[in-house]
Amino acid sequence: METLPTGPLLPHGYLPVGLVLPDTVVPSLLAEAKARSYNGVFNRVGGEDDNFRQQSRVNPRSMSSSLQELSNALKVVVAMLHPGWEPGVFSFMRSMPGGSEEEPHQDYQESDL
Repeated sequence: METLPTGPLLPHGYLPVGLVLPDTVVPSLLAEAKARSYNGVFNRVGGEDDNFRQQSRVNPRSMSSSLQELSNALKVVVAMLHPGWEPGVFSFMRSMPGGSEEEPHQDYQESDL
């Protein structure tokens, strides 16, 4: 597999971009996020589940229309940044008050940095 140069990421590992989404998408995603079931996740790689962080994985075969809109918009932006990158599994994440700050790059593979 050919290794392609990475896109124009900022030093913190992210690049703010604007997404063009229909006005109904964000309120719909918020309602969906509130209605989902969540499981605990870890804060540090190899660590125990963090009581202040939870996620809800999205089944790609049963994505809501709002998630499909978001997925399509993200694919367009990502393709412009780097043709070899492709969004994978989507998850709703939530952090509860009182947790410690998450380290940068927790969700990046070492090969992407």
